[in-house]
Amino acid sequence: MELNEAFKTVIENYEKARTQAFSKANPIYQTIINEIPGKIGDLLGGEWSGLKVKGGVGTGNWAQVPWCCLLNLRVTTTPKRGIYVVYLFNSKYNKIYLSLNQGTDSLNEEYGEKEYINILKLRASLYKSKLSKYKKQLPLDNIVNFRGRKADGYSAGHIIGIEYDAMNLPSDGKLVADLNEVLNAYSSLSDYEIKPLDQDEAELIASKYKTIEERKIYCLHRSIERNSSAKKVKKIHGLRCECCGLNFEERYGEIGKGFIEVHHLIPLSSLKLGECRKYDFDKDFAVLCSNCHRMIHRQSDPSDIDALRKQLKVTF
Repeated sequence: MELNEAFKTVIENYEKARTQAFSKANPIYQTIINEIPGKIGDLLGGEWSGLKVKGGVGTGNWAQVPWCCLLNLRVTTTPKRGIYVVYLFNSKYNKIYLSLNQGTDSLNEEYGEKEYINILKLRASLYKSKLSKYKKQLPLDNIVNFRGRKADGYSAGHIIGIEYDAMNLPSDGKLVADLNEVLNAYSSLSDYEIKPLDQDEAELIASKYKTIEERKIYCLHRSIERNSSAKKVKKIHGLRCECCGLNFEERYGEIGKGFIEVHHLIPLSSLKLGECRKYDFDKDFAVLCSNCHRMIHRQSDPSDIDALRKQLKVTF
């Protein structure tokens, strides 16, 4: 079965399946859980290593919105959190959405039912601003005609993508070309250089939602092997900023003990999605204070610490 045929099968038969007992033996269950993920994996081949393709129809009961997602395992291992690519099947309106989207469960737990939809929308707007070059190829601004808690999350979390008429689907070749374009956008959001949204997000949330506690504002996806490498880098380079000389413990006392930020001298933006690179903890990293780390990414060459030192102006 071709991928577009499998998509159409889901649209034409899912509502009927929902009237039946939830069963792994149901043909639609098998199509979504096994056939579609397998076909996507075959069509992509080895071009995008590090991806996991997974289908979903609910647990114990049929989900209102069946889906098939692609997870970059360096970013997230579950569609419940982080950013991922997903096909959403709207059988009521014969629509299929290919979406770069956000997990909802972790934000629901963090911000609560009343606010997490707003946070999803805010983050989506920030991510969209960093993906403007993909707008022409991925023109879908909003996912509509979905209702329900999960569906509301999909709509609010949508960043960029394409809408398909399930009764007039393109060829598998075009579907794969579109998917590759979304994966390229996904890959760029995995890059450390544009990924942290903590300052931008904090400012945006502070301007709109004054009651949200500052501790709840955090960078969403610092997950490209940073936690495992940070301790090793700090052990080698120490805890003093290699640009301005700041030591957080000396400046702030006990709360600054052990704190410094790790900077990649070889930008992670040069990595493709799923690509592995062996880093030398001595030569390929530096330790910087928060200000110098932010500023070095505004340079044309984020590896040139000497150039940043020359820009530094001591005011106290």
